[in-house]
Amino acid sequence: MEYVRVTFPGPRKVLLDGREFGPANQTLMVEEGHHLFALDGPADFEPESQEVLVQFTLSTIPMVIAFTRKAPAGPSGGST
Repeated sequence: MEYVRVTFPGPRKVLLDGREFGPANQTLMVEEGHHLFALDGPADFEPESQEVLVQFTLSTIPMVIAFTRKAPAGPSGGST
C-alpha cells in the first residue's frame, strides 16, 4: 500500500479515479500506480485534476497532492 495526503484549504471529499475516496487533509491509503485525483463539490479549486504516479511512500511520509482555491474573478466590464 501507498500513502497520499490530498490538501485543500477547507473540508472537501477526494475523488480517486472518478470515485469518492475519502476526506482531504488526511493521510489515505491507495494502491501503487497511476491515479487521477480530483475534489468533489464546487469547482472553486485548481488544478481541475491531477494524474500522478504514487509509489515509494510511507505512512509517515505520504505523497502530497495539493489543490488550491481559485482566485476570485476580478470585476468585469469597462466604461461606456
